[in-house]
Amino acid sequence: MKFKVGDKIRLREDSKHYTFGINNPKDTNGIIKSLRGINILVDWGGGITNYYMEKDLEFWYVRPLEELYKKIPTTGDLVGEDYVYIGMFIESNEYLSSEDIEKCRTLWEKYN
Repeated sequence: MKFKVGDKIRLREDSKHYTFGINNPKDTNGIIKSLRGINILVDWGGGITNYYMEKDLEFWYVRPLEELYKKIPTTGDLVGEDYVYIGMFIESNEYLSSEDIEKCRTLWEKYN
């Protein structure tokens, strides 16, 4: 399992829970509170919690990275590296280190 207790996540847009009720807030960051087998307990704040499977969740930064990815021109050597770098993180949907997040922030500023 790629997630751990304390990770900041959000519902994936392709999750069956994405548009299903107030206990499944879309476009909201939540915190993983516990892992029980294949069930992941997420605290959405405001007293709202719910259980999900790993396939329903993504790290909080995936959608902002997707937005950035769309803004990066796909021509030129240096720009190509940025495009590949961000694309790699989106594809993996894995945990980013503080260093990785800082690099992404730098690229966000570069293209916004």
